[in-house]
Amino acid sequence: MIRVYMHDLKAQELNQLFLSGEIKAKEVARYFLQRAHAANSFLGCFLEIFDQQVLEKAELLDKKKELGLPLSPLACVPFSVKDNIHIKDKKTTCASRSLAHFIAPFTASCVKFLEEADALCIGKTNLDECAMGSSTETSAFQKTHNPWNLAYSPGGSSGGAAASLASRSVLFALGSDTGGSTRQPAAYNNVLGFKPSRGFFSRFGLAPMACSLDEIAPMALCSSDMAIICNHLSRPCYLDPFYTQREKPLKPQIEGSLKAKTLGVPWDFLKNLHPYVLKAFQESLSIFTSLGAQIVAIDLKNLEYSLPIYQILSCIEAYSHLAKIDGITFSSSVSSSTPTLDSTIQSRSEGFGQEVKQRLLLGAHLLNIESEKKYHEKALRGQKIIRKIFHEAFQDCSLIALPTTSSKAFKLGALQDPLHMYLQDLFTISANLTGLPALSIPMGFCHEHLPLGLQLIGQEQKEQELFLFSHLFETKTKFIHQIPPLFNKKVL
Repeated sequence: MIRVYMHDLKAQELNQLFLSGEIKAKEVARYFLQRAHAANSFLGCFLEIFDQQVLEKAELLDKKKELGLPLSPLACVPFSVKDNIHIKDKKTTCASRSLAHFIAPFTASCVKFLEEADALCIGKTNLDECAMGSSTETSAFQKTHNPWNLAYSPGGSSGGAAASLASRSVLFALGSDTGGSTRQPAAYNNVLGFKPSRGFFSRFGLAPMACSLDEIAPMALCSSDMAIICNHLSRPCYLDPFYTQREKPLKPQIEGSLKAKTLGVPWDFLKNLHPYVLKAFQESLSIFTSLGAQIVAIDLKNLEYSLPIYQILSCIEAYSHLAKIDGITFSSSVSSSTPTLDSTIQSRSEGFGQEVKQRLLLGAHLLNIESEKKYHEKALRGQKIIRKIFHEAFQDCSLIALPTTSSKAFKLGALQDPLHMYLQDLFTISANLTGLPALSIPMGFCHEHLPLGLQLIGQEQKEQELFLFSHLFETKTKFIHQIPPLFNKKVL
């Protein structure tokens, strides 16, 4: 007899109950499918829920358990997938009308690895259209709400994935991160969001926004769960030319000390924080100090230029990647008799929303002959300077700490100015420009009981150190155990 509700458990705990025979996979499947449907009615976090597929997979898992066949540490654990990641024979819409009927011809490597580990894919989650946005409001199909307060945004573009996890419809989630698209919503939803080093995970099967910046980015409820998930996601895959084989697997049983470790803080870059964010950040630094870490001031001069550099590079790449959505190749043509150019114009006009159109037009402008040297080449030089700034900063510290966002989540519809929306990613985009690993972890709540996030940025391929800092921080705080009140009950 289970004495706790399944949604109260972490991934490892649920897996252990299944492996020990205390629960059946079919019980788990029914429980989380029910929660997913109920949560979706409040949040709009799922675009599709795979009821039949999940129940069939659970039945096979129960038979596998009865036969004594080997099972992985993720067996029977429910997860969700952002709808810009392919699952064979399922829709990949990227939350865009232009891809509303596109059926994926193959499964992304990251999903394939998790399915082979016998995890249960509950469904595909909502996002900003083509992953362009920071609020999950630009989706062509529905808005997603924050589980902690339905009037607020869950962040974006992986807002649906974060909301599905925070509401405990799943126990981990797959998103993608181009400039903070997983870490910002993770901060707004009180979960962990991780962007790995460049090439740490295969991105084969991800519909990219900006290929040089995009990463598959998981969300989890604790650091040890995240380490297990990462070990499965980082399996070798040579279908992605950027994949880099790592030397050692991450350790799920995270052990170590922060003595002799230094945490760098760019105080000059944090002048305009809201007081409640600054207070929570300082309290978090005090916890690291109590664990033995030393706090040192570092200089990340010129880091404010990372925002325009990111916008230039991401819009140029988005313009290039989305050229294939032309009304002929991938998206539905308006009419077979319409001339090619007219078909492309009409399909894009009707198929794309305002945010995507703005970014594509900017990308087209930045690629014309007059703008190429004025903007694109300067942005590439600026990216190299940002990388050098971080390389120099790591001469003085083990990790860099800063808030994930400068404020709490904002109300849906509150940010109408595109610049204010882009500023949501100010603290996160540098990790994408440099290819460094970054982890957002819960660091408390503001006076309105909305979550806040702390971001740790590590040196390339030093993911284990990020998880050590995060795990020890979790042992001193109780933030990761808090569930939105609306979803902290068995029956929704």
